Amino acid sequence: MSASRDRLMAALLCRQPDRVPFLESVIDEPVALALLDRPIPDGLVGGELGTADDPVLVGTLLGSPRYQPIELVQALDLDGYGMYCFVKHGGVQREVDGHFMVTSGSIKTLADFNRLSLPDPDDPALYEPYRHFLAKTRASGKALF
Repeated sequence: MSASRDRLMAALLCRQPDRVPFLESVIDEPVALALLDRPIPDGLVGGELGTADDPVLVGTLLGSPRYQPIELVQALDLDGYGMYCFVKHGGVQREVDGHFMVTSGSIKTLADFNRLSLPDPDDPALYEPYRHFLAKTRASGKALF
């Protein structure tokens, strides 16, 4: 195991790691680009996950077309990184101080909840992006989630 994985596993098993594991699941793209000392395109606004039309959103955390997740992970000395899988929230997003934030949700009643279309958790296709992520990133030595 790597130091990052050992550190995270020690913490999860209630043992004392060499230091507190350092993880971050979401960093807005403008902030990430600044941390990587890269130019920030004019008009780039950070935002919530969930802008695609698919009912289930799957993707790698900490990445964009302008940088690879491992670049930010290494620059910040994070102990791990991962992927997300969200049911599209349907919430109302507004720009607040240069960031898109969910300002209200779409589920207000039981009927709203019952209209959700959840994926079949037994469908192997749902997990294919994760298999690809693991195959591509396992050698990084980082904890993966």
